Amino acid sequence: MNWAMSLATGVAVVLTRRWWGMRQPLSWRLVGWMGLAVAAAGLGIRAAIGLRWPLWADVVLGVMAVMAVVDATDRIIPHRLVAMTVLLGLAVHLCTHSLTLGLFLGALAYLAVGLGLVWISRGGFGLGDVKWMAGFAVVVGWAWNVAAIVAGLWLAGAWVIGRRLMTHRDALTRQVPLGPFLALGGWIALIGYAIYK
Repeated sequence: MNWAMSLATGVAVVLTRRWWGMRQPLSWRLVGWMGLAVAAAGLGIRAAIGLRWPLWADVVLGVMAVMAVVDATDRIIPHRLVAMTVLLGLAVHLCTHSLTLGLFLGALAYLAVGLGLVWISRGGFGLGDVKWMAGFAVVVGWAWNVAAIVAGLWLAGAWVIGRRLMTHRDALTRQVPLGPFLALGGWIALIGYAIYK
C-alpha cells in the first residue's frame, strides 16, 4: 500500500498546477509528464531502499519538483512553495516527536548565511533560493541540508561548465536558475536522510 502515496503525490502535482504561483501556467501535457515523473521517482526510490523511504518524503519530492520547474520557467521560487516546505518539515517532526530548537536555529543560520551569499554574489543567489534552503533545513536538519546545498551547487557548476564547453561561449552564471539544482541536491539529501536517519 506504500506505493499509493507516490501515485497520490504525482496526481496532486498535476491537480495543483494553477496554485504553483507561475506567471503563465504550463500545459496540461507537460504537467502530466511531470506528475508521472514524480510518481515514478517515488516508486523507484521506494523499490530501491524499501520501507526506509517514509511516506512524507514523496510529498517533499513533489514540492521540490514543482519548485524546480517554476524556477526554471519563471526564475522565481514563490513564497507558497517555501511555506509548504517548512510546514511539511514541521508536520513530520511533530508527528515523529523530533521537533527541536536546533531545527529552527539551523534554519535561521541558513537564512543568515544565504543572505550573506546574496549580498556577496550580487545576483548569483536569489532570495527564493535562500528562503528555500532555510526551509529545507526544517525538513532534513542542518547536516543533510549542507549535503543538499553542496550537491546542488556542484550540479549547477557542472551544468555551467558543460554548457560552456558545448557552446564555446561564456554563458553568464547569473542566467542559470539554481532552483532545479537545489531540488536535485535536496532529492539526493532526502534519500541519504531516509537511509541513514
